[in-house]
Amino acid sequence: MRSFGAHQWANVRFDTARPGRWWPLWPAALVACVMLAGGAIASFGGFVLDVYEYQCYAVAFWHGANGLRSLPTGQCDLMQSIVGHPLAVQPFHSLPTEYGALALLVFSPPLLAPAAWYPWLFATVHHWAGTRICSMCYWAVG
Repeated sequence: MRSFGAHQWANVRFDTARPGRWWPLWPAALVACVMLAGGAIASFGGFVLDVYEYQCYAVAFWHGANGLRSLPTGQCDLMQSIVGHPLAVQPFHSLPTEYGALALLVFSPPLLAPAAWYPWLFATVHHWAGTRICSMCYWAVG
């Protein structure tokens, strides 16, 4: 198998200026925006969304019981009754039981902002990642 050197890649032309290449992504982006808005509206009704569970898992892992006390009262109560024990006493001792340890990579970045912003940032991060994955798949196929 022959490999390309740097001087050979200089002559390869990638056609990225093809007209109409990105138009199929607009419906997917519109659906993602509607879902983001729907999730944001639903979050005003209380702690019924899974995103609050994800926040509890991330806070329990990084901050332990003291961090859980900083969340609104009652947010993690249902989850603790499902798990069957308190989430964590000390930091770095509680992992998400349903999703595994790697889920913390997804649940943790929105913790950098205030707790009230978590659902919005979680949805925004996933909207951004979803559109990037869709565009990469479209680029790879097209």
